[in-house]
Amino acid sequence: MKVLMINGSPRNEGNTTIALEEMRKVFEKIALKLKLFK
Repeated sequence: MKVLMINGSPRNEGNTTIALEEMRKVFEKIALKLKLFK
């Protein structure tokens, strides 16, 4: 399965970034392929 995460927030280190980083950790543990765009 592939996951595409898009961060459209104007803040580089805002809440959206923090949430997406936590999601990325979970997805990597279950070996999903993912791309994160900022």
